[in-house]
Amino acid sequence: MNIVLRHLSAVGVALASLWGGVAHADGQDAKPEGNPLRINGFGTIGLTSSFAPPGWFFRRDAAQYPEPKSTALETDSRLGLQAHYEVNPQLELASQVVLKRRLRGSKPIESVEWLFASYQPVDAVTVRVGRTNPDLFLLSDYRNVGVAYPWVRPNTEFYAALPLYTIDGADVSYTWTRDDARWRVKAFTGGADARAALASSPEQVEFQLRSAFGALVTREQDGLLMRATLAGARLTAKSSAEAYQAQAVLQSLQSSPDPTVVSQAAELERNWGLAPDTAIFAELGVSYDRDDWLWSAEYSRVAVSTGTRSGQAGYVSVGRRFGDVTLYGMAGRMVSKLGVQSTPDWSGLGALAQQVATEVAYGINSSRARQTSLSLGTRWDIHPQMALKLQLDHYWVSEMGGGLWVGPSMGAAQPNVLSATMDFTF
Repeated sequence: MNIVLRHLSAVGVALASLWGGVAHADGQDAKPEGNPLRINGFGTIGLTSSFAPPGWFFRRDAAQYPEPKSTALETDSRLGLQAHYEVNPQLELASQVVLKRRLRGSKPIESVEWLFASYQPVDAVTVRVGRTNPDLFLLSDYRNVGVAYPWVRPNTEFYAALPLYTIDGADVSYTWTRDDARWRVKAFTGGADARAALASSPEQVEFQLRSAFGALVTREQDGLLMRATLAGARLTAKSSAEAYQAQAVLQSLQSSPDPTVVSQAAELERNWGLAPDTAIFAELGVSYDRDDWLWSAEYSRVAVSTGTRSGQAGYVSVGRRFGDVTLYGMAGRMVSKLGVQSTPDWSGLGALAQQVATEVAYGINSSRARQTSLSLGTRWDIHPQMALKLQLDHYWVSEMGGGLWVGPSMGAAQPNVLSATMDFTF
């Protein structure tokens, strides 16, 4: 697989070098008749203002650490470029680069979100090898393409906690038509590296997904799309040296002659979430877009036996078009499975033991996500390839449930976020 990716990377660099000289300003694909190369792109210019308690800052997803300010251009702004090269009618090479605000220390390769070869041995079968999107959600193929959906951003409760944009591996899909309905079955495997920022500090956690596998089935007819996904992966988290020092203290305390201390230390280490584990993901989604009405809903469950990542999330959205203007509303909710972590009294074991207990319990509770949102907005399609959007989000964040925010206290809050964007394609 590494050899394949290295060859595809060379192709991606070559294609990227052509983007500037071939793309046209009129928004059309830069592919003259008979040219196997297609060039296009997308982007968003956005302004976000947060009205939240002091020290609370809004982020689009957990892979983004915002500047400590209430009004920002970086939250939703991004630029994407992609190229498709048709080697022959059965084989195509694809590359996509997305420039957006990422975590500090991000590597340039993280901006490459597509880099794969797609092969169709027959019309009904497609095989892809390389870096692709993990097909886990309704918006997997166009999560960054603002023109493709009515809202300013995908629902925060559902999408923010899983900032998984790429997977290196292979997938195969089979499509067929029955009774005017289009069916698709897809299986995929591979691995991925992702990073997330903790809510309570700029500290980052790296996640490695290995031996990832999954399958999905979709059915589409008359504007109605339904899908179901089941996936799993071996999950390993990597954190700071301080986090592992705290883990070592917890492990040493599990040799204590006091069974209560042993149980408390084991619970803190398990909920701290640094041990390798198996993650299971399940999703159900449905969308409808016809006769000026559009609505969608998704529900997911994540099961991990360690840490705070287990939970469930979902949202429902309804919209109505009035010519070039769309009005919409959306409601979402996320609940971490793990309850509030209590802080054991280890003062009799020394200052270090008590400090570790306090800091680990704080880190666990600040990573919990328990919130509900209501969003109202409008979209105005001022051009076939450009849309203006305005959206107001109101959040109900439970006590010790602000894991989707940056810098939250442990108290409950009801922040508001006002966003305006211009989405475009070219």
